[in-house]
Amino acid sequence: MPIPLRLLLAAQPKLVTAMLQVVDRLITRHLLGQVTRPALANERVQLNAAGQVMLELKTPCRDGTTHLVMSPLEFMQLPNQWPVCGGQIRSL
Repeated sequence: MPIPLRLLLAAQPKLVTAMLQVVDRLITRHLLGQVTRPALANERVQLNAAGQVMLELKTPCRDGTTHLVMSPLEFMQLPNQWPVCGGQIRSL
């Protein structure tokens, strides 16, 4: 049977404080990991010889397309215009 937090706090305040600090650190670490994670993996984005951006898709399209080639300006606009593959919006 779990002990209510208020009873544990009354009996062992130092233990509860330490537990809450650990939980706080874990939550902070998780949130920072989510916020600082790049939207696209750097290994999947390259520049070709013509200066265009080549973006490797996570999974190939049904028609066999594995990369999208676009201008740097189009690439910077990606969050507003997700690429379409075979009529379906792709998740990058």
